[in-house]
Order: sequence, then structure tokens, then C-alpha cells
Amino acid sequence: HRITGLDAYHDGCAIATAHADGTAAIWSADGERRRELKGHASRCGKIAFHPRDGGRYVATAGFDATWRLWHTETGEELLCQEGHSREVYDVGFHPDGALAASVGLDAIGRVWDLRLGKSISVLRGHVKQILSVDFAPNGYHIITGSDDRTVRVWDLRKNAACAYTLASHSALVSCVRYEKTATHGAFFSSCSYDGTVCIYSGSDFALNTRLSASSSSSSSVNKLTSVDVAGDALVACGFDKTLKMYTK
Repeated sequence: HRITGLDAYHDGCAIATAHADGTAAIWSADGERRRELKGHASRCGKIAFHPRDGGRYVATAGFDATWRLWHTETGEELLCQEGHSREVYDVGFHPDGALAASVGLDAIGRVWDLRLGKSISVLRGHVKQILSVDFAPNGYHIITGSDDRTVRVWDLRKNAACAYTLASHSALVSCVRYEKTATHGAFFSSCSYDGTVCIYSGSDFALNTRLSASSSSSSSVNKLTSVDVAGDALVACGFDKTLKMYTK
């Protein structure tokens, strides 16, 4: 089945995939399929490992307007969270694992308390569907990327109010990711269907660098779908079926 999302646990012990048929799977690092996760009534969006407890928990975003939390060893569905009026596209976890954030095609983001099993804050401001979400390492900022061509920064210390709106792209923002090695997040990045990756300061949110992922020999724009950061390396991929790596 077509893969719609992928995540690797930070120590490399496990990989999780989400699929267009509404299932997800847990894999060992050597490619053995350990567990299948079934429960969504429609296709899955993205998937994310819980940052604590050795990869025992994973969350899936679903086009059935729910996101779900699973036990990776037993396949048990632990939470089914409703609250979005349309498809849920992405989900992410707070660094300490107590909170989660979900975003969807209803142009809304929600912050959830996993201990209470309910939504505690709503992120309102985007005017089109939200496609990506990530928590800052400091634990109180959240970033989102939207089809309205903006990245927004939200502050949990101020009831999840929008602190900054960054209009750096000329097409939909498909993915946003923080650099996780620094305690406060030295920078974060966004990628877009405009074929660029933008890198922002994690302190004042200024645009520091813009990278083009389109080939100079081609007249077409390489629509970017994903970006991630690992140490000094930033990777991005898109419609041209290539993976591009940038280093400091």
C-alpha cells in the first residue's frame, strides 16, 4: 500500500510507516515488520513516534478526522482523539511527551493533553488547510505550515496564541521542522511547493537562509514535500524523486 508518512525513533531501533489504506506498521531497523496498526476508517496522513518510553508509542493522523495513539508492541489503540471537522494531516509530540499537537484540512490546529485525553488549546489563524506541525525543543513554541503559504509560530505560554506569521514562500508550505539537538532549537526550516527551503532563527524567527532545490538545468519547479534536520545536515525531497542534502 502507498506510504503516506514515515518516522524513525531517534535511537534507530524502529521505523513507523502510515499507509493510504488506513493502516500503519512498525518495522525493525533491519526491515522486519513487527506490528500492523488497524483502526482508521480512511487513509492515514503522517505518523510520529512518542519521544519517550523507548519507541513504545506512536501517533497516526487520519483522514477520518481523528488522530490515534498506539502501543507499538501490542498494536493496541490507546487513544482515539476527535475534534477536527475534516481530515487530520499531521501530528507531533511535545519534547516531554505530555502533549501532542494535530493539524488538519479544517485549517485548525489542536493541542492535546495526553494525561487528560482531551484538547486543551486551539490554534486559529491559518486561512487554508494546515499540512505540518512541530514542537520546539524549548517546549513552548509550536510551528505550523499551511496551504495559505505561511509558517506560523504559536506560544503555549500565551494560551497558544500566534506569536509570528512568516510569509517567506510563494506556494503552499508542505513541511516544517525544528532542529532538535540544541535545547532551545537553534533554527527551524520549512519547505514549499515553490521549490525552496527556508531556514529561520529559533530565537527571533528571522529568515536566515533560502535554499533552492530546483535544478538550474530545468525550467520546472521541484515541488518539495518534506524537510528534516539531523545534526549539521538538512535534507529535503520533492516531486523530482530525489533527496537533496545540505550541510553547514
